[in-house]
Amino acid sequence: GKTFPDLDAYQRHYIKEMKKEYEFGLRILKLYSTLNDKDFNDLVEIGMNFNLKEYTKHLHMDEPSTILRVIPILPKIFKNFHLAAKIAKTLLL
Repeated sequence: GKTFPDLDAYQRHYIKEMKKEYEFGLRILKLYSTLNDKDFNDLVEIGMNFNLKEYTKHLHMDEPSTILRVIPILPKIFKNFHLAAKIAKTLLL
């Protein structure tokens, strides 16, 4: 709307609005590349013990930070120290 005729202003506004989402999305991508098959299996096993449908129904692929809505299952993940360390290292650093 406001910046439509000025494409440079539109780009600056868009980047300002979406920068954190892109950065978080890149962290998730990095996490996927560091997890091995056992890690993925452990995550699936953890997820099977919860009603993930309830936690994930509001996730949005264009807003990667919505993954934070699964925080209630984090204590279960943290019981697997190796997996928790990988996730924390990738998402927090």
